[in-house]
Amino acid sequence: MGKKGIIMNRKAFGVITSICMGLGLLVAGPVAAEEGSDWEISGNVNLTNDYMYRGFSQTDGDFAIQGGLDVSHSSGFYVGVWGSNIDFLDQTIELDGSTSSSSVEIDLYGGFGGDFSNSMFSYDVGFIYYAYPGSPKGSHYDFYEFGATLGADFGLASVSIGAWWSPDFFGGIGDSLYIPIGIEIPIPLGNGGPVSLSTSANVAFNKYFDLGPLEDDTYINWDIGLTVSLEDWFDVDLRYYDTDLPTMDCKGICDSRFVVSVSRSF
Repeated sequence: MGKKGIIMNRKAFGVITSICMGLGLLVAGPVAAEEGSDWEISGNVNLTNDYMYRGFSQTDGDFAIQGGLDVSHSSGFYVGVWGSNIDFLDQTIELDGSTSSSSVEIDLYGGFGGDFSNSMFSYDVGFIYYAYPGSPKGSHYDFYEFGATLGADFGLASVSIGAWWSPDFFGGIGDSLYIPIGIEIPIPLGNGGPVSLSTSANVAFNKYFDLGPLEDDTYINWDIGLTVSLEDWFDVDLRYYDTDLPTMDCKGICDSRFVVSVSRSF
């Protein structure tokens, strides 16, 4: 990873930890103090050997430390913050002589979700704001999306389909549409113990509406994986990622790869 990568990861970890602790201090006191409250606080941490986003590595194939915090209400309303270290290999010397580069991603999100009359069908509508503090001037990395997801749990398997739209996607490339479809299948172990197993797969269509006539404005990404969950401890996920883009078109960050992640929710 090198000295630069270690420094960037320390910076990212510090930012992520500060956000989680700060938001926790603001809301945990009055919420947790009331038993039977309609509010709930949850968090998550994750360590992965590669941060993948819609088929593209966000860390140039290196490790990522990630964490988030959510505040939700029994009505279905929720807000949250999530962060990760990144590496876009974009270190830039600005006009004033300062150096800038993208090393941290911070996502702010909120929405409303629930079940349709306590049925097996669920819904979620929301927004996400992606922020890249410290990124080079004029990069236009920051963007936001609005989206909705419908899901169904059939017992033997659960499926979902969503749609996310941004009026000005990452890098200032204009309108974009993202349509993910997913399936998750629990694998019975038959022992009733604390270990559970599941397999899941996702495929997504990506469309950019404002690119030039000679640019490829659509692509498909997919993944398939196996998740081992140890109750009240952690989850281990082994996943294969790929896209239909030529490797030369994305400088080797969208080619096929296996990714291992270890996560903990609390």
